[in-house]
Amino acid sequence: AGDDRRRFILSCALWGRPFLRDFLRYAVAALLAPNNLPALARRYAVHVVVFTTAEDEADLRADPLFGRLMQFARPHFVHIDPFMVECAKSPHYMIAAHTKFSLMSCSHYLALEAGRRLDADVMTIGTDNVVNDGFLANAAKLLEGDVSAIAVPGFRLHRDKVLAEIDRSFRSEDGTIAIPSWSFARLVAEHMPESCFVDSERFTSFPLFLCWRVADEGFLAFANHYMPYIIRARFLKGPLAPSIDPVDGRFLLRELPDRDKLHLVRDAEIAVFDAGENPLVEPPPKERSVLDVREAGLWLWCYWDALRERYFRAGVRIATRPPSAAWDEVERKARAVVSEIIAHTQALEAGNHRRKTWNIAP
Repeated sequence: AGDDRRRFILSCALWGRPFLRDFLRYAVAALLAPNNLPALARRYAVHVVVFTTAEDEADLRADPLFGRLMQFARPHFVHIDPFMVECAKSPHYMIAAHTKFSLMSCSHYLALEAGRRLDADVMTIGTDNVVNDGFLANAAKLLEGDVSAIAVPGFRLHRDKVLAEIDRSFRSEDGTIAIPSWSFARLVAEHMPESCFVDSERFTSFPLFLCWRVADEGFLAFANHYMPYIIRARFLKGPLAPSIDPVDGRFLLRELPDRDKLHLVRDAEIAVFDAGENPLVEPPPKERSVLDVREAGLWLWCYWDALRERYFRAGVRIATRPPSAAWDEVERKARAVVSEIIAHTQALEAGNHRRKTWNIAP
């Protein structure tokens, strides 16, 4: 009320001490970097919406880092029913998993629906997400143009080593974290799972990322896993209802009619990773497994949709310093492999459509 600036909603769902600690110590600490919330708040009316328990709200409000966050954003708390939290702790996997996914997804849908009604840009963030210094300032510049959503490669790094390095090298005395883009790229390059690199002899059987090293300058990634971190909610096709379906790359296919305005991030100027206990990709159980374009094409076919080719062809340069001419040669070779994989996928897709037509023919 009384603020004519554009609205920005930052949303997170969390409950429990471990997640509360990660959210404050890493997600909030990185959002407080000079070129994140402090810069964004000069241009936007920022609102932070936290879906959590009443007990966790009290702990958040009492924390000095959250107190600093409230200098730049107006907080809102939506309480989760304690019964749902107990269900999320169930020893029965399906009950616990469905409850967790429902709570997370429904909170994101609610934030987006509020953004749609109030003409706000909406960012959803995980408790273990770490962003570079400049994530929000650079995103704000893009949002002032003709952009409907900003999708960022969803890198996941093993938490122990990368978080220890952040604590050692980038944490200030006041608890905040500011990681410049070049340093952020170095962190990702050094801690990216080895099984994602195409020269690995234990290449993953779940190729969300195909990565090529570029000497000692970083790596080039072709990603199937993009997350829409910021969505201009007024571009969504209509009212949203709570759903267990996540707000991910496929959400954009369902809910964003004009996908030409989708911005895919292709460098480390807007970068994020989540620090997980388990990687998104694991090497196969056998001793040796190398990249096979036919196998990669078959895997991609299982997830194929109208946006998948655009995601996979984009290419992301995670450069630890100003790139040299070496990048162009690596990218040329990488794109040839990506094109071959997509050709196999498209052949499978065309064959599948023929089979479907044959099955329903009179």
